[in-house]
Amino acid sequence: MKHHILAAALIGTVTSTTAAELPDCKLETGGLLGSRILERVRPSVDAASYLNVAGKLRNGENLTFAKDDPVIVADLKVSRTRMVLYPAAHINLKSSWVLSFGFGFPARMPLPVQGEVTLEDGRRFRLIQTKQRQVLFIDEQDHFCNKALNATSPPAAWAAGTLSSEGDDVVLESRVAEEAGSEGSVRVIFSGVGGGQLGFQELWVNGATVVASIAHNFDQFAKTIKVGPFAFDIIEVSGDKVTLRYEIAQRAPVNGAEARNWPMRAVRR
Repeated sequence: MKHHILAAALIGTVTSTTAAELPDCKLETGGLLGSRILERVRPSVDAASYLNVAGKLRNGENLTFAKDDPVIVADLKVSRTRMVLYPAAHINLKSSWVLSFGFGFPARMPLPVQGEVTLEDGRRFRLIQTKQRQVLFIDEQDHFCNKALNATSPPAAWAAGTLSSEGDDVVLESRVAEEAGSEGSVRVIFSGVGGGQLGFQELWVNGATVVASIAHNFDQFAKTIKVGPFAFDIIEVSGDKVTLRYEIAQRAPVNGAEARNWPMRAVRR
């Protein structure tokens, strides 16, 4: 499920609650301006994409196909993992600058990590994005830093003032969450041998509708081929038939950029 961080704007709020300033993570040292630090952001080490395959698979067998035979008929789902932080109790962050935003996070509210940045001195920080499109930084001990960026992409500058936490120090629990990304159904059809070529058709379907049809032609003497998400070993070509073998995992890591090119539909959350 896609989560949105509903950070409440607490502009100019005055309360009687004691506020303890958050750790100074010295994010501005080394000449790292706001825009420059965002340029160093990379996906979290816990962020990954997985391909889940459902269908009748005959892994490791030598299989012979004639023209128009289906080689693979499968339903696919791409899921993604990401790091999510959960406050153990309500968090209320206020700024020392009266015109700067404050942020409130209810207990157990999921805070998806948008990425990580590693500074030149080796320190690593995780980033979360607020509803006000500001960026908050969290150190390796899972504590908020006392500075925020006022934009989620360059150009960006450090927000005026420093952040303090009202009440007791709140523990952030780290957890890797998995969410559905996209899904679709694919058929790989052997379309025959001719002119020194092996032909395969890659069909993507939604119910009874073909949403994409892609022709693939390979050298008749090829040893390995790839059609859509699947790789095949060619064992033998005899007349108008082909014998091949495959190993398709029911769940395996997948390149997220490659998966985004498949004509799949987004999963509604």
